[in-house]
Order: sequence, then structure tokens, then C-alpha cells
Amino acid sequence: MNEEELNALMRPKKVCLCKGLTRADIEKAYDKGAKTLDAIMKETLAGTGCGTCEWEIEKILREKQQKEEQEKKGQQLELFKNGS
Repeated sequence: MNEEELNALMRPKKVCLCKGLTRADIEKAYDKGAKTLDAIMKETLAGTGCGTCEWEIEKILREKQQKEEQEKKGQQLELFKNGS
């Protein structure tokens, strides 16, 4: 792998090419409270250009929601184990 290919891999992947937004931008908006596609679009403007990134934004939202659910279940299990 040459240096140019390595640099390309290290750059954040754009989710929304029209607005130049990365996955980290979408996740940051989610963490600030934008929990739906419409809310992400309002917060970041992602998906408001050509719209082809909406499926990827929805995928990120599902992943974040699943992670939150798993963490919540883990916390509940810990409470149960500790008798609280």
C-alpha cells in the first residue's frame, strides 16, 4: 500500500457528499438529541441535497439505537445482580 492509499484510508469517510458530513458529524448530532432522520436533517442538513445518503444515515441511527439498547440492558442486568 502506498502513502496515497494509506492517507485515503485514514481520512474520515463522508456520509453526505453534498454537505461534506462524516459519520462522526451524524453521531454527534444524534448524541445531542437528533434521534430521527428528520431531526438529523434539520440539525446537520445531511440528506437535504441530493438525498442519496438517507439510507446510510438511517443505518447509523439504527446502529446507535441498538448500541443504546444493549448498554441499557447491561445496566439493568448490573442493577439486578447487585440487588438494587
